[in-house]
Order: sequence, then C-alpha cells, then structure tokens
Amino acid sequence: MSSKRKEPQKFLRGIAAVSVAISLLALVMLLPASTLAAPATEPTLNCAEILWHSLTGTPKTLRNCITPNLFEADAAETATTFLKRHRSLFGLPVGLPDLALVSVKHGLDSSHVLFQQTYNDLPVYGAYVSVHLDKDDQVQVLHNGYLAEIQVPDDQASVSAVEAVQIARDAIGFNAPRNDSPAPVKEILPRGHDHGRQIWRVMVIAADPQGDWEVLVDALSGDVIKRYNRLVFARGRVFQSSPAQQSEAGEPDLQTLPLQGLDDSGWLRGEHVDVTQPEGYIPAQAFSVDGEFIYNPDDPRFEEVMVYYHIDSTQRYIESLGYSDEHDPPNGIRDRVTNASAHWFDLDQSFYSVSDDALHFGDGGVQDAEDADLIVHEYAHALQHDQLACWGGGDMEIIGEGFGDYLAASRFASQSEDPACIAEWDSTSYASGPPYCLRRVDRNRQYPEGLSGDTHTDGELWSRILWDLRSHLGSQAADTLALESNYYLPCQASLADAGRALLDAGVNLFDGAHQLVIEEVLMSRGLLALPAPTIALATNGDLIAPHNLVPIAEEPNHSLPASYEVQYTLEGNASDDRLDTFNGGLPVDYDTFGNEEWLAENNSIRPGAIGHNQSSNLTLDVSLTRPGELKFRYRVSSEQGWDKLAFFVDDTLLLETSDNAVWKRFSTTLSPGSHRLWWRYSKDSTLSSGQDTAWIDDLSIENVQSAVWQDATLVETAPVDGILTWRVPEENTLEGAIRMRTVVDGLTSPWATASERVWIDEPTAVEVSDFESQPMQADYSGWGTTGALILLTALSLAALILLTRRGHFTS
Repeated sequence: MSSKRKEPQKFLRGIAAVSVAISLLALVMLLPASTLAAPATEPTLNCAEILWHSLTGTPKTLRNCITPNLFEADAAETATTFLKRHRSLFGLPVGLPDLALVSVKHGLDSSHVLFQQTYNDLPVYGAYVSVHLDKDDQVQVLHNGYLAEIQVPDDQASVSAVEAVQIARDAIGFNAPRNDSPAPVKEILPRGHDHGRQIWRVMVIAADPQGDWEVLVDALSGDVIKRYNRLVFARGRVFQSSPAQQSEAGEPDLQTLPLQGLDDSGWLRGEHVDVTQPEGYIPAQAFSVDGEFIYNPDDPRFEEVMVYYHIDSTQRYIESLGYSDEHDPPNGIRDRVTNASAHWFDLDQSFYSVSDDALHFGDGGVQDAEDADLIVHEYAHALQHDQLACWGGGDMEIIGEGFGDYLAASRFASQSEDPACIAEWDSTSYASGPPYCLRRVDRNRQYPEGLSGDTHTDGELWSRILWDLRSHLGSQAADTLALESNYYLPCQASLADAGRALLDAGVNLFDGAHQLVIEEVLMSRGLLALPAPTIALATNGDLIAPHNLVPIAEEPNHSLPASYEVQYTLEGNASDDRLDTFNGGLPVDYDTFGNEEWLAENNSIRPGAIGHNQSSNLTLDVSLTRPGELKFRYRVSSEQGWDKLAFFVDDTLLLETSDNAVWKRFSTTLSPGSHRLWWRYSKDSTLSSGQDTAWIDDLSIENVQSAVWQDATLVETAPVDGILTWRVPEENTLEGAIRMRTVVDGLTSPWATASERVWIDEPTAVEVSDFESQPMQADYSGWGTTGALILLTALSLAALILLTRRGHFTS
C-alpha cells in the first residue's frame, strides 16, 4: 500500500479517535456526580430550609432535613450522629468534645435534645445547640448557637468565688436572703462571635431585694457585667382600691370538689402538689384526718386548698392531653411534685422561683391564692421552665406571660362570664372599677408596633394568638399546640421564633392539617408577613384605552378579612440608585414607631432615647426593578451582648450587634420586587453602657424603582368573585404598570405588580426591518447542559459511524 494512501487514513483515524474521546467525555459528563466523585468526608446537607448566620457563615436554623440511616438507639445519640455527620459545616471539632448534653425532652411523637458549648471545659454562656426530631426521628428543626471561632485569653482569674459573691451582693443592694444561694460558676461570656472572657455567674437568692438574681462578674477585673432578676412575678405594679369597689365585684362562687392524689399524711401533700413546703412566713395549716378540707374564704387554710386543687387538676389535664412519664419514652411535663406556698409574704405579688423550683403566693390586697387564674398562670411558668432548660432572654418573658394568661383563660373559659378576662377576683383590690380585669387575652395588639416594653402588657399579644387558635381549633388542640410549641423554641427566643415554633409543632402534631390556620393567625398579629396578592389584568391581550374599565383579577391566598390598595404608574420601567445621607433629616417615606421614634442627628440618624425593655423601630419599603446591592454604615455604643441594633429584610434577621463603638459597613444583595427594611434598637431589663444608642448613615440601594405611583380609581372597593374593576386614567403611556397589596387590620403585604405590561392607548408600531436583515443564529439556550452534551455526543457518534462505513479503519 502506498504512503499516499496511508496518510489520509492516519488523518481519518485521528479524527475518529478524537470523536470517540469526545463521545466518552460527553457520556462521562452525563453521569450523576455522585457516581464519579470520590467519597465525601461528610454527606450533603439536605434540608428544606437553611438560614445562615450573617457573621459566622454557619447555619443558624435548619428545617425538615432528610437524613437516611440517621436513627440511633435514643434521641441524644441520633442528634449527636447528625451533628457529627455535618460537623465541618457547623465548625465543630472531631468527636464534638466541646458540646455538653444538657437535656433530652420528649413531646407528642417528638424529641428535643439540648447541648451547650464549652471552652476548656467551661460552659459558654448562652451558646446552645438544640436538635428537634420528628416522629420519624428525622431532624425537623435545628437551632445553632455554636460559636466556632471563639477565642479566650489565657489570663488566669484574679477574682475568687468568695469575692465574686460579695461583688454580686453589693451590685443588687443585698439585705436579706430568701434561701441558700448556689455556689458561683465560672463560665465564658462571648463578646461577639469570635472573642470571649472568663466570668463568674453568681446566683443570689434574696428576700430583699426580692429576686433570683443572676449577676455576671468579670473574673479578671471584678467588674459587674450584668445583673438580671430571673424571678417570674405575677405582677409588677400594685394599685390599691376602696372596699366599695371590692363589693361591686362580688365574691366568686364556692364549690366543693374532690382533692385527688393526696398521700396518707393528713396534710395537703400528694402526687403533684405539696403546699407544706417550702416553709414561708405563714406555715401550712390545713390538716384533716378524714380528708375533709372544707373552709370559708376568710380562713387561711382555704387558700391552701385552692393552690392544691388547681395545680393538681391542671397537671391532670395536661396528662389527659398525652403528656405523662408513664409513657415510653417518658414525655411528662413537670410530672412530679410541685412545692407551693399559699401565704408566702404580705405583698400583693406572686412568683415562680427557679432557685427552689416552687410557687409562692402573696397575701396583699385580695390574697392571690384565692384567684384560680393567678394559680394557673404561675404554674404555667413552672411548666415552661421544665420544658426548656435554657428559658430566658430575648422575648421569653413576653412569651411566658402570654402563655400563662392563655392557659388560665383556657382552663376556666367554660366557667366564666367573660372568658377572655384574667384574674377578675384579684383585680378588685386595685382596679378603678368594673369591669374588673387584670389583663385580657383578646386585645387587638400587633407586632411590632404594639409592643410597649412591659412584659405583662406585651404578653397580651402572644395570648391573643393562642386565644385565636383556640377559637379555630378547639380548646384541646390549641392547648396541646401551645404546650408542644414550647419545646421548639430556641434559647433566647424572639416572638417571631415563637410564631415559627407553633408552625413547627403543628407539622408534627397534626401532619400539617392546620398550618393554614396557624399561618393566618400569625399574619393577623404581624408575626408572619402577609403574602403579596396574585394579580393579573383580565384584558385578553387587548390594548388598554384611556378611561375604559379594566378587570383586575385577584387570587386570594388566605381567608383573612382583607381589603386591597391598588396603584398605577405611567412610567413602570423607571429606576434609579438611591442614596440617603440623612443630611436633611429623615426622609418622609421612612416609618418610625415603638417607645421612641428615630431622629436625625449630626448628619446621620439614631433611635430615640429608650428605657429598659423598650425598643425604637425604623422601616422603609422599597421595590427593585433588578437585583441590587444594599449598603449602609452603622455604629453602636451600648451594653455589650444585651442592648442591640438589629436589621431585617422581609422579617429575616441579617445583622445583630452591640458595643461596636466604631463605624462599620453592612451590605447585602436584594432581589427584584418589593422589600421591607427594618432597623430596631432594643434594650433588655437592666444596665446601660456607652452612649446607649446606635447610628445609621449613607444608605444606598441600587436599581430602586423610581416611578411615581398614584392611587387607582376603583369602581368597586372590594373584589367581586376575585375581580376588581379599574377606571383607566385619561392619559397616554407606553410604560404603564399597575400594582396591588393586601391590607388586614392595618397590616400591609408587599406590593405585587401585574406581570402584564400596561399599554394605555395603542403603542407605536414596531419596525421589523432591523431584525429581519440580521443573519439567523442558532439558539441552544433552552437546551441546558444535558441537552448540549447529548447533541455533541450524537454528532460525534455520527462522525464515527460515517468513517467506519467508508472503511477508514482498514489498514
């Protein structure tokens, strides 16, 4: 064979080889990635929802994770296995040596495991990880407070435990003890997400000033960092009234009821309650050898019977809902003896104490132990502390007060002329006149505008949510949901967290059957954003002529009693970059509310001067035509770790900081559409540091819609069969647009803009010669990667077949 013949064959063989290589490469690229990749050290995190911490870059909350082969022998092992599988994502070390198991609780077909972070074997204050397992032992929710980058100086503590106790006593003005105080504990207090310092956490159990005082003392300098009263009081203020006012209310009805669970001692001591301990200022007196405890209200033994009966009956009701340590696994809520003193002191005040885990009722005014609402309210605090070992911080005082009021109202709703009223009998000693009522569970309070800074008053917002759920679901379902949701709360939970906990509990309790009801109740109180309506112009593609009537179709996405705002613009495509330097004050489109308004100062803006347990809020609604960057500068000078500046976009927390003292920058990217920006400066219950405020300056947002919107003229103010009728204005435009938002009891949803472009009057004809003269080009954009690879493979195989048939592979 001549060399001339072989050269073309070599060339064709080369082409064929390249074609084969391309085909194989294409086929390899089509294989699933899991088939080709080397075994990963950790499986992929497969969760329906992942919220990321803006500072640490680690997951903050996970929901509904699919975790094959996760189940272990018990809930703690299952939770530990999940964390070990994904330890790198959370920044956890191998073996999880710095996670200490705090508690394992079981609900109704759910399990809840709580860990606390340690550093060199010292607990890290407030750093918890909670893992919540559903009835299939899958990770339903995970709240992550682990600080992966925390570093603490090696300096040894120079303040002894004895010195720390004395410093703590001086800080609270200690005069008299109530019980023995526990020994101080050395811990690590985080400063931000990456630094910490050694502290002494000192508990002072005091009668004067009354409280379970937690005092944080710097272990190096002896400075008092924080003091906090963890005593859960029934009321914070006392109002006196005249005997005439008391007589108008009348005495509550007296009933003779069985006392269950008593032991054989003759005292009011039994399976769930012991009113003989702890010994108060008035020792227990009720004793009966024949089991008859019949006393008149003016007999001090009457209040002992009240306390025993209502705690015992409430606990038995909770057991009837399915919570009992007799189950496997044990899932009782406080299924043990609760100590209570019916006559603790002569003040008009009652409380649950975490130090002795007992209830204490005061005798001032109308004796608190005579009011069943107050007894159940205080017992509710004991229940929540039993359910969650890290109870405290955030909005948990508000949640606790609201839950206590709700449980009391729910327990006695069928026996009350005014079921939504709390503590009618007790309030006769301080209310100005009928109707007598300490608080109500049907107030029209909304979040966050309705927050006052008083935990009992603000608790009416949470009790209203639970009360509304009761009206929709019935008492037993709502009571169960309220109890079960306590398990799902993260440590230092916010009211928004509590709302989400109701949804989490509802998924497991009812298989999601009542999710829409729960969502709508939360929407009506502002704890869940109203969704934007679905809007469409029913024009069938026809052009819109001025002054005509155009139907607007609105597809309802909830059953709340809603109205709608509709606006139009003649320049729907207009956009610009926004810059607010605040040199001229606060622009008019900002909304400020709370205990004090935001104000302009020195060419920046800051919150008003607020007090403890108060907040100052600022919101701005913006719409973007395209993705755009949001940036602003901020500075905070406040009590580190407690008094904080927070920033939200559409109720999602993106920034929370305190004690910065220097200007910093924040930036994020906003998606097209409507967004609500929310800044909040809030203070906790004690102490202040620095200048006790925050500042915002130089806010810039790209691609903000700059169109001028006007209220649309509607023929009907409410939709008829989902249709609103719009009277088109007497104006011509080629860039018209129309938008709508939902309004429910003063709350508003984001704006929804109709997807159809509004052409008012006939548009100018489009010249077609420009694009008709252009050469045609192939467009594979709709194929995707897989389609392109299939096409490449087919072409390569065709070339290979053609070469083979021509005999180019012969020698």
